[in-house]
Amino acid sequence: MAISPGKSTKTRPENQVNTAGIFGGYIFGQLSLWLAPVFVGAFMHAYDISEQEIGLSFGLQAGAIALVSLYCSYKVSVLRLRKLACTGAVLALMAHGLSLIADTFQVFTLCRILAGTGEGMAFAAANSAGAAVKNPARVFAQAQLASMSFVVVLLFAVPEITALYGFRVSIGAMILALVISIPLIIRLPVTSIGDDIKISGKVSHYPLPVLGISILIAFILVNLSDIGIWVFSERIAAEIGMTPDAISWSLGAATILSMSGPLLAALLGDRLGIVIPLTTGLVLEGCSALLVVYATGPISYSAGLVLLLISIGFLYPYFLGVLARLDKHGSWTTLSGTVVSFAMAIGPVISGVIAVRAGYITVGWFTVGFCIAALSILLVILRSLGRIRARTS
Repeated sequence: MAISPGKSTKTRPENQVNTAGIFGGYIFGQLSLWLAPVFVGAFMHAYDISEQEIGLSFGLQAGAIALVSLYCSYKVSVLRLRKLACTGAVLALMAHGLSLIADTFQVFTLCRILAGTGEGMAFAAANSAGAAVKNPARVFAQAQLASMSFVVVLLFAVPEITALYGFRVSIGAMILALVISIPLIIRLPVTSIGDDIKISGKVSHYPLPVLGISILIAFILVNLSDIGIWVFSERIAAEIGMTPDAISWSLGAATILSMSGPLLAALLGDRLGIVIPLTTGLVLEGCSALLVVYATGPISYSAGLVLLLISIGFLYPYFLGVLARLDKHGSWTTLSGTVVSFAMAIGPVISGVIAVRAGYITVGWFTVGFCIAALSILLVILRSLGRIRARTS
């Protein structure tokens, strides 16, 4: 199988990657779903709905992001990234604005789907642009850090605003945060960057498909494992006797400290290569999951939760860095949005079944198994990728 780059052309100034644009795409693509936990109670009360119904609403929003990412990953070489992201930003803002006046749960859910569509467009554009930079892992880590900065501020602000003025004002605060990031969005490149990768003389939408699919499988395993623990973290804490105030403090502190994960990844970049960071992060994730499920008190529980969230934030940019090595146009990194959304939809279901049948400790051991499987896949893939690059250099 012959692998060769297409003709290289000089990048025009308006098509150069500005990392600020990637930051804006990540803020639009991640903020709403990350804030879901602090809105769930208010939405359930306002529309008199159950956990199953609100879960479906957020699941449909995540599904919209997944489908948009899937479509954009196939069309990435011809997409106009700046137009895609700006259109998505406008659609997301309109949808969140309409949710302020939604008087039924059906209308509210439709707004969530439209918001997810717009968010998926901005997120896909950012992932595509990030694949073309010199050090993708570092830039994706910085983008994750920018997104989490907004999340942390609103995680603490939204409950207070909701208690004083109602959830609609809290949605308004989130919309304001998104509006602030619009100047970042417009700094994305006009079109996708990077040389076409040709396989046997033909341009491939998904170069090196076996390697790409294998990496995405490993990415799914990691996302399933960390989401499975995170979604039941409050219940695990309650079972060991922690008070609601202690649980709230622990979750808030863990979220703040988790920002050190992408920060460390941004500082390290590729200084240690990619094998050492991935191995370290996956080992840390497995051990921290066990620390959470075997916790006997607030200290061990909080320590495990902090380490779990740090490892998640640390691993994410390195996974995208591996995908970026396959294709500078970003078809694989764009497809990662589908993987994350898919894991967010089914992860809690899988963990819930395991927890009901065998308890949270078993969920922890499944997390360890997923991490081991993901690491095994990655080590094989990275060796294969290294050999392919050596032959074509």
